[in-house]
Amino acid sequence: MPLFDFLARTGINPLVFFSILVICILPNLWAISHATRHYFQTPTERTAWLGALMFLPVIGGIFYIIYGRKRVRKF
Repeated sequence: MPLFDFLARTGINPLVFFSILVICILPNLWAISHATRHYFQTPTERTAWLGALMFLPVIGGIFYIIYGRKRVRKF
């Protein structure tokens, strides 16, 4: 598999690589689930947040945790 060949050539431990990958993805997955379970002030705001989370995964997730979760109400 090309990914494992790349990791073997660079000397990166696959467990470390996948751990870093999961750590980067977890805030984004949490933000997507949080945004879909809460009301925003407008439907456009929810759409904008979900778009940012889809197209800017790591950065969008971090910004949502910092700014977005303060702007919601529970269903």
